[in-house]
Amino acid sequence: MELSSVAEGTRYIAIGPTVDLLKAVHPQLPVTFYRLLSGALGRWTRAYDYQDVLERVEMWKEWIEGEENPEQYEFPDVEGCIPAEMRMEPLDTEGLRDLTNGIKDGVARRLIQLALDLDQVSRQLNPPEISEETREALVDCNPPLPALLVCFRHQDGVVAAFDEDSQAMLETEPEPSFLAEIVPGDAASVRRAFDSLAGLCETLATASRLMTLLPSQEEGHQGGSSH
Repeated sequence: MELSSVAEGTRYIAIGPTVDLLKAVHPQLPVTFYRLLSGALGRWTRAYDYQDVLERVEMWKEWIEGEENPEQYEFPDVEGCIPAEMRMEPLDTEGLRDLTNGIKDGVARRLIQLALDLDQVSRQLNPPEISEETREALVDCNPPLPALLVCFRHQDGVVAAFDEDSQAMLETEPEPSFLAEIVPGDAASVRRAFDSLAGLCETLATASRLMTLLPSQEEGHQGGSSH
């Protein structure tokens, strides 16, 4: 599969092996882990995952409504690549902490502990608020480029949809991935901007440590995959 320039610059992880590992401990652990990971990253940056793809496929199908031969179009099989465990309700934080204390698998326990840490770190500081003037200046921009592509298996429906979607991501200038406004002469705005930058960096650093523990799909051991 040929990757676009956007895809080549996007961190890539396949969490199918992690789902397999965690569901063996408790069936609700995969979706709980995923919600913690995606929620924490989503507060500070953009991650492209199966939820994005479901929305995109729905939009693509709306575009071809009324055409003479809609059956000629093929869409990535996203529904078919989503593990059943991902459709369950996640555990609440208290239940997750209680469960984590009893997990015997060292990798699984460490993954959950780091996911909880990531959630906490991402909430310690608030992302910067952007003025209405700046929002208006970005109104004609595409969404920020994804910092992370999260699929379940290599070359699954999520990857196929991303590769298709990424072809248009640079047709219009994208919004900045992170934007903090500084008002010249306003010391408070400078402090807020650097505090926000610290929140972003701490969140990404914690996420990076977590990703190094993810089981590898090809080799069945620790170590995240990336393109």
